[in-house]
Amino acid sequence: MTKLAAMPFSFEFFPPRTPAMEETLWRTVQHLEPLRPDFVSVTYGAGGSTRERTIEVLRRIATETSLNAAGHITCVGASQGEVNAVVKRYFDLGIRRVVALRGDPLGGPGTKYEPHPEGYGATADLVRGIRALGDAEINVSAYPETHPESGSLDVELAILRSKADAGADRAITQFFFDNDLFERYLDKVGAAGIRLPVVPGIVLIHNIAQVARFAERIGASVPDWLRAGFASYENDPESHNKVAVEFAVEQVRDLVARGLADRVHFYTLNRHELAEAVVKELGLAPAAPPPRKEAAVPIELKARKRGPDIADAIRAEAKKRILILDGAMGTVLQGYRFTEADFRGERFRDWHLDVRGNNDLLNLTQPAAIEAIHRAYIEAGADIVETNTFSSTSVAQADYGMEGLAYELNLAGAKLARAAADALSTPERRRFVAGAVGPTNKTASISPKVSDPGYRAITFDELKAAYREAIRGLVDGGADLLLFETITDTLNTKAGLMAAEEEADASGVRLPIMISGTITDRSGRTLSGQTPTAFWYSVRHARPLTIGLNCALGAKDLRPHIAELAREAETLICVYPNAGLPNPLGEYDETPETMSETLKEFAEAALLNIVGGCCGTTPEHIRQIAAAVAGLPPRPVPSRVPSLKLSGLEPFAAAS
Repeated sequence: MTKLAAMPFSFEFFPPRTPAMEETLWRTVQHLEPLRPDFVSVTYGAGGSTRERTIEVLRRIATETSLNAAGHITCVGASQGEVNAVVKRYFDLGIRRVVALRGDPLGGPGTKYEPHPEGYGATADLVRGIRALGDAEINVSAYPETHPESGSLDVELAILRSKADAGADRAITQFFFDNDLFERYLDKVGAAGIRLPVVPGIVLIHNIAQVARFAERIGASVPDWLRAGFASYENDPESHNKVAVEFAVEQVRDLVARGLADRVHFYTLNRHELAEAVVKELGLAPAAPPPRKEAAVPIELKARKRGPDIADAIRAEAKKRILILDGAMGTVLQGYRFTEADFRGERFRDWHLDVRGNNDLLNLTQPAAIEAIHRAYIEAGADIVETNTFSSTSVAQADYGMEGLAYELNLAGAKLARAAADALSTPERRRFVAGAVGPTNKTASISPKVSDPGYRAITFDELKAAYREAIRGLVDGGADLLLFETITDTLNTKAGLMAAEEEADASGVRLPIMISGTITDRSGRTLSGQTPTAFWYSVRHARPLTIGLNCALGAKDLRPHIAELAREAETLICVYPNAGLPNPLGEYDETPETMSETLKEFAEAALLNIVGGCCGTTPEHIRQIAAAVAGLPPRPVPSRVPSLKLSGLEPFAAAS
C-alpha cells in the first residue's frame, strides 16, 4: 500500500483569458510551487481555443519556476501538422509530459464530434502521433461514470483500451465524488484486460454551482446531499472552505486506505487556497522549499553572456568608430511580393482574417526570407541588426486576431536575427541583435476621439503587460539589446521601460536599452508634444545605452533635432532617418548616394555614434552610409554634473 506522505500528486490549471485572470493564476502558481507536485498541467480549451495562452503559461512555468509542466493537446479543429507543431513546441520548451485528449466538439457540448479532414481521428491516433515525434510521458483521460458521448461503459472501456494500446502511459479520471463507484470502475478496467494505471481526479469545491455545471458537461454526478451540504454555507465562505478541505482530504485518504490510488490529480480551478490546505492536511507538503530553476536559456546562448558586457563592448567600439545600424526590413520585404497565401503559410492557411501586411508573421511563415534580409544588412556593413518584431505585441497583433502569437513572434524574430549575427560575426567584429519593440497602435496619453479628450483606448498596465510579453520573447530568443523605437507617445515608452525592468528582475537577464523617438513634423515635437530635450529628460532615468531619433523625417530635416539631443544627452546618439519624405505614392525617393552624403555631414559635425536607416532604406543605402562615415571620428559622449532636470512638453533644468 502507498504511504500517504510519499504519494505523488499533480495539479491542473487552465490558461487565463484576461490580465486579471493571469494575476490570479500566477498567485496560485507561486503559492503551490513550494508544495512540489510531481507535475502541473495546463488545459487547452475547447477546440484549442486557448492554445497560445496555454503555451505561454507553460513557457513561464518551465522557465520561471521549479515546477515540472505537462501540456494538454487536443485534435479538434486542427490538422495533424498543426497538432504536431504544438507538440514540438512543448518539446522545445523541455516539456516531455503531455495530456492527450480528443477535445470537445467545435459546436460545444451536445453537438456531434467531427474529426478534422487532415487531423487525428481520435485520442488513440493522437497518442500514436505523439509517440512518433519523440520520447514523452503521455497521459489520457478516463471517465468513471462514462463520457456523455460514449453511451455505455463498454464503449468507454473500449476507447480506454485503444488509448492504452496506442502507447499511453497513464489515465487521469475526470472528477467523481463516490469512491465506491471508482472502485467498481477500476474492477471493470482490470476485467477488460486494460493494463493502464488510472489516477483519480479530485476537484476542489470552491463553488458547488460551478462544479455542478462542469459535472454535467463530463457526465459526472453530484450527490444531492453534497449540493445541499455546501448550499448551507453559501453565505459563510470560511466554513465553506473548511468543509471543502475536509471533504477532499477524506476522499483521498479513503482512496489510499482502500488501495485504489497511488497518486492523485487535483483540479485546482486556478485557486490556491483549497489545494494548499488539502496537500498540507494530507502531509504531502515537503519540509524544505524547492530549489529555484535557472531561467531556461537555449543551450547555444548559455556560452554567450548577455547584459553589462554587451553595453561595455558597444561603448568600447563606439569610442573607436561610428557604428552601423541596419535599414528597413519592410522595404526589402516589399521586393519579395509575397501573396496572402505566402503570408499565411500552411499553419495559418485557414485563418479567419486577412494577414497580408503583417510582416512580423513572416518570422513564422517565411523565416528564410527574414534571415536572408538580416544577412544582407550585415554584409552591407551593419554592426547591429533589428529583429523583425516592430508590431509583435498583443496590442498590435489584435488587428489580425493574432494577439496570442506575440511571444512566439518575438522569440522567432530574435532567433532569426541571432542566427544571422552569429554566422557573420568574427573575432574582430562582433554583430549585435537589437530586439525591436514598436510603439503599438494605441497611445496612453492621447485620446483617439476628438470629441472626448479624456478617453484612452488602452491603460498603462495593459501596455506594460503587452510589452513584457514581447520582451520575454526577445530575451528568450537571444537578443542583445532592447530597442524601443519610433516613439510618438512617451508614456507608452515608460510602460515599456517598466516592463523591461520587471522582466529583467524575473529572468535575471538585463539587456541594455536603446531608445529612439520620432519627430512627427517640422514643428520639432513628438506626437505627444515633447521637444527632443524634454523627451530625453523623460527617459534618462532608464540610463539607456543610446538615445536618438528615427523615421518620420528625412535626414536633412532631422539634423537640428539630432543636434539638440547630441548637445544634451550624456549617452550614445543613434539616428536612423527615412530615405526622405514619402512621395504621393507612399514611396521614398532619397537615393543611397544622397542620403549617405547628408549623414556624412552629421558625422563631420560630431553628431553620431550609431547610424542607420529607417523607411525606404535598403542594404545599398546602409553600404553607402557605412562607407561615407568610415574613418570619421564618433561623437564624444559629454559628461554632465548631476542636476535636477524635469520635463513636460518643454524641458526644465534647475540652475546649478
